[in-house]
This record gives sequence, structure tokens and C-alpha cells, in this order.
Amino acid sequence: MIEFKFDKITLNPNFIKGLDLEKFCEEEVSNTLASNLKNLDGGKNAQGGSLKPYSSKYAELRRQSGRGTTPNLTVTGGLRNSMQTRKITNGAEYYFLGQHSNTGQSKLRSKTARKSKGAAKGGGSSISNSQLASVQEAMRPNLYGHAESDQARIEKNLNDRIEKKLATLLVQTKGT
Repeated sequence: MIEFKFDKITLNPNFIKGLDLEKFCEEEVSNTLASNLKNLDGGKNAQGGSLKPYSSKYAELRRQSGRGTTPNLTVTGGLRNSMQTRKITNGAEYYFLGQHSNTGQSKLRSKTARKSKGAAKGGGSSISNSQLASVQEAMRPNLYGHAESDQARIEKNLNDRIEKKLATLLVQTKGT
């Protein structure tokens, strides 16, 4: 009698689930947001380019009030603190939560609020933080978003994650 022995190859149907791409997206969006905030704190945009310096008059006002003169777009810190991350269908995003109130505390805020659609002229108006961010982005391209370094980090981390999981995709059992 002739007996044949074959290796058995099994595909792991949970391979894709094991990548946990939703968690990966959420982590990378959080990392990108952290990178943006670090850049803004240092007076840089998302790509690492320098923000336009404050006018000498405004820089002097900031200096007198004990605030730094590095342009970081934090009149009150409200917009910066509104930046959040969340899961969305098939991924994650960062966004600006809530409203930005213009209570007349700052000429800069009033000027920026008036440039936004729907914001009333004068004190007491309120616009969404996402509207304010859009106005700022229009005035200062690449202010928010992701940099080439973020893209490279995301690609590397995804490749590393896939390579780790590839070992579980095929299971080979020697024939008996």
C-alpha cells in the first residue's frame, strides 16, 4: 500500500482583526495631535516651519503681561485645549471641540472672530472652535494637519504591525 503525507497549510481568518486597525488609527491620530501641539508651542506649523512673528507692539504687550513672545496662537489657550481625538467609522480623527467666545478680552480674538462667517462684529460673539481653526489655517497654511514626519512614522508603524502579524497568517503543520 502506498501512503501519501502532505503538509497542511491553514490561513488564520482572524489575521486582519489581529491588526486592530481602529486602535492603530486612534493611536496615530493622537501621536499626530501631540506633534502638532509640540510644534505650535515652539512657534512652528504642522510641517515644522516657523510661524510669522508677532508684531512688535503685540509682542511688547505679551512681554509686559508675563507671556512669551513665541508665536503659538494661544491668546487664551481655549482653541489649543479644544483639540481632541475620536474614533470615526474605519478610522480616527482629531477635531476642535466646542465654541470660542469673544468677550472682548483680546483685540486679536475680536479681529479673528469677525473674519469668521457667522460671527457678529463687536464683543460677545461666539464661533465654533473648528471655524476659528479654519480662519487661522486660511491665514497661515499648514498650521494644522500632519507633517511628512508624521506620514513616515505612520507608514513605519503600520508596516511593523503588519510584519508582526504576518507570522500568524499561515500555519503550516507537517504531514503525518
